[in-house]
Amino acid sequence: TSVVMIQENGDRNFLSFGRNSCKFGWDDLDLEMLKHTRMVSIGSIHIIPALDACLADYFKAAKEAGCITAADLMMKTNSKQPVDMKAIFANTDYLLPSYIEALELTGEETPEKQAEKLLS
Repeated sequence: TSVVMIQENGDRNFLSFGRNSCKFGWDDLDLEMLKHTRMVSIGSIHIIPALDACLADYFKAAKEAGCITAADLMMKTNSKQPVDMKAIFANTDYLLPSYIEALELTGEETPEKQAEKLLS
């Protein structure tokens, strides 16, 4: 369950209650379904710790099955689990960070520099 709050300047904030989804991970993924899938999109890296732990392998399997992959980020979470972002990004066709997420991830202030760093 989520609530989206949109500020006057267009910034969005999300309140989520995901008691059961926090346990969603590798054992819940049906790799056979990738053969019948055109695109795999993960709405928020860092929101489901068990999924974060296997996301690089899942995206790799998706790419091997011919799927397009996309991911959005959520940088500010209470997750204590380190996530190998480069391993995830290696098999990500479309990365959709907000400006703030790209700033936190790259340390760069302009979208052009952020893109350069993310693509390097």
